[in-house]
Amino acid sequence: MGFIKDKRTNRSSFHRLALIPAAAAIAVFCSSPAQAGLLPTFSDPISSLPDAVTGGTPNLDVRLRYATINQHNKPDNANAVTARARLGFTTKKWNGLFAKVEFQGVTDIGDDQFNSTKNGRTQYPTEADPSGSNFDQLYIGYAGLPNTVIRYGRQRIVYDNARFIGDVGWRQQMQTYDGVTLTGTWLPKLRFDYAYLTNVDSFKYSRIPNTPTGDLTKNVGLNATQLFHLKYDLASWMQLTGYTYLINFAYDAPYPPGGPLNVARRDTATYGGRVTGKFSLHPVKLNYLLEYARQTGYAASPSSVQANYYAAELGASYWRLFGKLDYEVLGGDGNYAFQTPLYTVHAFQGWVGQFGGGTPPGGIEDFYVTLGGKVEKAKLMAVWHNFNSNNSSGHYGSEIDLKATRPISKILTAGIEYGYYSADHYSAGGPPRDVSAAWLWLDLKI
Repeated sequence: MGFIKDKRTNRSSFHRLALIPAAAAIAVFCSSPAQAGLLPTFSDPISSLPDAVTGGTPNLDVRLRYATINQHNKPDNANAVTARARLGFTTKKWNGLFAKVEFQGVTDIGDDQFNSTKNGRTQYPTEADPSGSNFDQLYIGYAGLPNTVIRYGRQRIVYDNARFIGDVGWRQQMQTYDGVTLTGTWLPKLRFDYAYLTNVDSFKYSRIPNTPTGDLTKNVGLNATQLFHLKYDLASWMQLTGYTYLINFAYDAPYPPGGPLNVARRDTATYGGRVTGKFSLHPVKLNYLLEYARQTGYAASPSSVQANYYAAELGASYWRLFGKLDYEVLGGDGNYAFQTPLYTVHAFQGWVGQFGGGTPPGGIEDFYVTLGGKVEKAKLMAVWHNFNSNNSSGHYGSEIDLKATRPISKILTAGIEYGYYSADHYSAGGPPRDVSAAWLWLDLKI
């Protein structure tokens, strides 16, 4: 399931070092289990195992979506009709053991007039929804220890607002991860998450490095990548979060070899913290966010890999209306800029996705305004972005995004989105050009 060895260098000593925290935790746990009452109990008889397996919870998610994209440097507009079906099942717990299996399949309908990242139709703009099927989740879990859940296998991981670690839920194929995760709620109001990852099951296809034929794959190999995430709910008006993300790609930039430098796939160590909260000034409710992170070189990356991240948000809601102001900076010095290779694309820096392939070397300053509300059952939202370089006075461009969703029934929702990026000095992958895109979809969830 994607457990890929690092072929660039001998990492055996590093792997052993990476296991020290887990070994220490096990040693502490086992030192006095009787006194602490931490020994797992096995109270469920074998006769109850069939009921635990068959009496679990199924889930079904079906999405039909149409997308059209007009990109000024492409000879043809993209028109994509894709359908996604995701069927899963989670067992009941039996002596603390449980399992989840989820299968997803994506197919394109019609003439395939878009670049899916897999079909090779580069004359069209990219709509990264390649056809194919696979197990997007397949893991076994154990919850027999007090306030502890461990999962092993392919699984969904989302931390905070998915700015650094996410599932890319907008895309038809969800991004999931292979490895071991641990969640501990050992103290009141405190949650600790740890992940040891060896592979990313990506939402799109990319070239396999060091292959003469340039084969495509959805798997992005990782070497002993470790994620640490700690959240403390101090009060309703303040939650404190600290995190460390040590990301080690199996193949570092340039990616692929011989091609342009792809800083989005650099090995990085990211250390950060965030403060969030909400409070009421009746009849108005306010919310806020403050976040800072520092990114440095890690594993095979050079010392030039270093940058800062800042984010601030102030929001307000009244009756059926809401609005917020956001300012986000991914710092850059002209050589390297702060990267977020595992984040949930589409949720940040505009829905058109001009910055989804990586932060430009000069960094990004994104000031954006969000307004929205609810009319009967319909939810409406408008977002305006203004993008600037972080290390110069250059203006990248601006974007306007509009969205409306409405439930048709308890299990069926319809939605429409529109985005327009007006380029000034930057467009992904080439000279400045304007891009417009629209999406229309139906989503059924059970």
